[in-house]
Parts: sequence; C-alpha cells; structure tokens
Amino acid sequence: MKHAADTMEPLLTAEERVDRAVTKITAGRPLNDEQRRWMDRIRAHLITNLSISQDDFDELPIFEREGGWGRANRVLMANS
Repeated sequence: MKHAADTMEPLLTAEERVDRAVTKITAGRPLNDEQRRWMDRIRAHLITNLSISQDDFDELPIFEREGGWGRANRVLMANS
C-alpha cells in the first residue's frame, strides 16, 4: 500500500478523496432529492478536476443547464 511521504495515511485516489469530503460535508444533514442531485454533480466534477469555483457553475454545462450558481446556492443552502 502506498503512503504519503510525511504521514502514515495511505494515498487516496481522486474519487476516494472526493467521497471522503462529500461524506464529511453532508454528515448529519439530510438531503432532499434535488440537493442530492446537486451533490452528485459536484462530486462528479471534483473527481475529474479536483477543484471547483463559483464560475464553474455558470460556465460548465453540467451545472449551467440546471440553473447555475444561483440555483445551486438556493438549493444547497435551503434548510442550512
């Protein structure tokens, strides 16, 4: 098993890192269907790109066709 040079933590794939982050962010927060779909889109983008910016929501079709930043912000911030 590979390990990071400065810790005993194993090196994770991009998908493993993103899954851990999404799990941490959503822990203890029940998501409705629309919130879950947005998190799935964000997860898919992060696995490929490892970063995301507000501009991505209005420029990339995966987000833009669903309403972009404004919609994502309203949906994900509901009940927070």
